[in-house]
Amino acid sequence: MSEPTKRTYRFGPLEQRGLIGSFRRGQLVCVGTASVIAVLTLNVFSTSGGLAVALLLIGVGVGVAVVPVQGRTIEQWAPVCLRWLTRNRRFRSASVTGGVMSDLAGASTQRPVNLPPCLQGCELLGVPTADSSVGVMRDRRDGALTAVVAIRIRAVGLLPTNEHEARLARWGDVLAGMARNGLPIRRLQILQRALPADGDELWRHFLEARDSTVPEEAPLERSYVSLLEQARQATQDHEVLLAFQVDERKALARARRDARSQRLSREEQAQIVLLREVRTLLGRFDPTDVEIAGVLSPEQYVAAIRSAYDPYRHVARQANDGGVPAVVDFAPTAADIEWSSYRTDGAIHRSYWISQWPRLPVGPLFLTPLLLGSHAAHTMSLIIEPIAPARSRRDVEAAITSDEADEELRERRGFRTTARRRRQQSAAVDREEELASGHEEVRFAGFVTVSGRTSIELDEACERVEQAAQQAHLELEPLWGEQDAGFVHGALPVARGLADHHSLL
Repeated sequence: MSEPTKRTYRFGPLEQRGLIGSFRRGQLVCVGTASVIAVLTLNVFSTSGGLAVALLLIGVGVGVAVVPVQGRTIEQWAPVCLRWLTRNRRFRSASVTGGVMSDLAGASTQRPVNLPPCLQGCELLGVPTADSSVGVMRDRRDGALTAVVAIRIRAVGLLPTNEHEARLARWGDVLAGMARNGLPIRRLQILQRALPADGDELWRHFLEARDSTVPEEAPLERSYVSLLEQARQATQDHEVLLAFQVDERKALARARRDARSQRLSREEQAQIVLLREVRTLLGRFDPTDVEIAGVLSPEQYVAAIRSAYDPYRHVARQANDGGVPAVVDFAPTAADIEWSSYRTDGAIHRSYWISQWPRLPVGPLFLTPLLLGSHAAHTMSLIIEPIAPARSRRDVEAAITSDEADEELRERRGFRTTARRRRQQSAAVDREEELASGHEEVRFAGFVTVSGRTSIELDEACERVEQAAQQAHLELEPLWGEQDAGFVHGALPVARGLADHHSLL
């Protein structure tokens, strides 16, 4: 009896379409501006020197538009450098000296919230439920509400390959259900975090369980002590968080259909829709795949954010006495933005964008080297945005039309079609076939944030993570000059990291 064929997965090339062929709007502006200035120069200076200056201007414009520097053109680097030069790169929280507001009995306390620029517009609220409260992040900039669920993955390394393939198929069904028209679901973020383990627990267990009759200099005693010292360097705690985000306007429109929520305020209506969608999506998960640990309370949400800012400091989770705080402070005490890193409280971070996913066929566990194999404090974040079927069809039809027109122009001008362009055209046709067959589409982006106590420790951790990413067939691109935004995308469960969706053309 022949063995079943193992299923493999491959990601298509990154589509880079523009207004004219592959030229983006910024590239066209650079070349067009240089050409206009060159023509004006020739009109003013009708000499050989004027011709030389005009040709030089055109060459500079083309160079700025197309010459890559560390993966980006000069035209793409310009806004990054401009923001870097004009922004305030030093943050110190005003909450330290802002005092605490409290009633005379001390039953309720509140202090002012001061956020760094990369988190402006965010507000963490406590939403009361039947027996507890749920932490909800309100993002005024994007008009979104986010709730976070802690989960545990069951038996990852002990299952056969066909079971992993079945899990991926069930996960695909969950994502397909999110892409239906009319749903308020905006994004889903999967955040896997590897943090330094609490070595004190291992030592505490050893001291409590050891045999007191064994002398301290015995070989067995020395062996256990050596093992615990090594575990202090290599042991990590892994946690997985799911951030569910809804569009506030769509949530309000959906709440108006429910007569039971008419007496509530607009904010409460949107929050109820968010919690309802979270319960619905969690009900679609197979209990044999994941274990739902629970929706994070405001205090747990704060702990998740602060442990990202400083993974080496233990964050005490306050007990909830039944009261629901109006606003919760989750900001760091201090933060400094550097070109290649982001320093917050007692840690320093470097964030990467996953610029290329595997182009070769890979198995269902291709991310294992990055998620479990790199012994470094790091976080991987995957932000997924479902696309409505109608929009997907419009985009793919526009993409195919653009490819056909571009191909006709290239043939007329005598340019050859590269293998990359042929693969991109083939991928667009395959997308159209899949959409016609009833499949759904999602838009996603991946980020990785690495942390360390010092710059030297950070560089060593980044080297280990980059090697693990190469083993997983991923290409990581450091977010130079944008490390604060990259940290928010890659380390915080706030479902940021995707720009507003626009058509491909």
